[in-house]
Amino acid sequence: MSTDYQALIEKFIALVNEPDDTHRRAGIDELFTESPEYCDPDIQTVGKDGLAAHLNKLRAGFPPGVSFYLTDKVNGHHDQAQFKWAFGVPGSPFAGGTDVVVLEGGRIKRLHAFFN
Repeated sequence: MSTDYQALIEKFIALVNEPDDTHRRAGIDELFTESPEYCDPDIQTVGKDGLAAHLNKLRAGFPPGVSFYLTDKVNGHHDQAQFKWAFGVPGSPFAGGTDVVVLEGGRIKRLHAFFN
């Protein structure tokens, strides 16, 4: 089975931008393994509940009109992918970074976020 890394990461970006906590949690259940690991320079979580709490808090702080978006094609192979993102208004971001995901069974097991 081949993985469509681009489609998977696009779903993840849409999940982070999702304004409804209940829909976001449903997306986490769909895209992530049973015990996902997430870390960035500010936080490290294990499990869907910790990930959901982090994303809920992150999303609640979005200024009006801004979102996360991909800035390049997703680069993936052998159950791992790397992608570049920005946060802000497309064409005028005020934050960005590069994330790496490790998959298991076609779902995200680990996500490592690096900020520029």
